[in-house]
Amino acid sequence: MHPVGNRIRSREWGIENQARVDSEDKILALAQIDPGVAVLRSWQKLESKLIELIQHNGLMRVANPNTFILRLRDSNKITDEDFALFDRLRSIRNAVVHTRTDQRSISIAEVVEYDQWIDTLVRRLEQLRQEPGYINMK
Repeated sequence: MHPVGNRIRSREWGIENQARVDSEDKILALAQIDPGVAVLRSWQKLESKLIELIQHNGLMRVANPNTFILRLRDSNKITDEDFALFDRLRSIRNAVVHTRTDQRSISIAEVVEYDQWIDTLVRRLEQLRQEPGYINMK
């Protein structure tokens, strides 16, 4: 590759990497204050990516994130493992939401790991957006 291309690619990687570090710092700071809030903030990244894909496919009137992720699995756009990860992350999020603050037992390390798994699934969904064609709900 041309030296200029290498510099541009390096800068792009640097910007992307810096954004990821900034996001992780924010989650860590939130986790130190309230791990439950950090889990919810992390979940919002995934939910936003799903909504973005729903909009991209023109399905706002017929799909929500939960039905859409099922459709992705049923149409083999994501693997069963991807779906199982989504389901587990959703279960953790729901447990956090429905547990009183003083009874939550999620550690800062668990929040960081949760956020990393969220990022893994978000990257997978970003790959789907780059694939040709659209996803329908039929």
